[in-house]
Amino acid sequence: MRNWLIGAGVIIALLAGGAFAALNNEAFVLDTLARGVSKSTLTEQEAFIADHIRMEAAPDGAGDAALPTVVQFHGCAGYRAPLMEHWASVAAEAGWRAISVDSHTPREIDYDTSLQTVCQGKELLAQERAGDVIAALNLIAKRPDVDPSRIVVAGWSHGAWTLMDLFAMDLSKRSPASLSEKGLSVPDIAGAILVYPHCGRATWSTVNDWTISPPTLALVAGKDSIVNGPECKALLEEIAGRGHDIDLVYYPGADHVFDDASLPNFYSEKDAADAKTKYTAFLAERR
Repeated sequence: MRNWLIGAGVIIALLAGGAFAALNNEAFVLDTLARGVSKSTLTEQEAFIADHIRMEAAPDGAGDAALPTVVQFHGCAGYRAPLMEHWASVAAEAGWRAISVDSHTPREIDYDTSLQTVCQGKELLAQERAGDVIAALNLIAKRPDVDPSRIVVAGWSHGAWTLMDLFAMDLSKRSPASLSEKGLSVPDIAGAILVYPHCGRATWSTVNDWTISPPTLALVAGKDSIVNGPECKALLEEIAGRGHDIDLVYYPGADHVFDDASLPNFYSEKDAADAKTKYTAFLAERR
């Protein structure tokens, strides 16, 4: 899981074509993988994801008021209620609505399949899922109970990788792999929260600079057993060094999903509490 493998069939095809050297060219590999993804128009993608956008939480007494909103994107195993509901409650306590986007259910990817395919980098790479982000944000920004000028996107693991891939796409030249149209735009993003993202192979952020660059809070686990935490720390520091506003918080002893109390083998009460403090402060700055 740790290396987020590229599908074996694609590698074999490249080798058969005499393109061994190209395997070390991330842009070439990502372009090759993108060509194999079924394409939809943005309108079709919005219809595809619309029924899988769920309201998670809102402040007490919020009613239908247009509030700042956190849009949550789950990890490679799919939507997990304990984690998404926890962070939604944190957002609500801070005065924000929280909405989650489920990318797996509309694709009929169940939990066991997720572990064997998505979590192994064999299906639904981030550059494809980025189409869900654009479609979902278009729909959410039009909701009367959402303040479109104060939308923060938050991603965990695969969801954070997806956001980073979108940020690294120049949408005037490239669209997410799942979308057929060019020249797309993204509704205003007031901030981004990236929690233990994948930052290695098959990521556009290792190829391109960010063209979408909201203020960003990144929470990275130093002893991550799923993705490479030190590698991600280095990449985010490099991106920040180009002038992007990234507040990088590094937890040297933390593992993947250190913030999920339902997974006691990974959970770190101390680091989770600190992450909650940082998360809340980040939202407060944008309130």
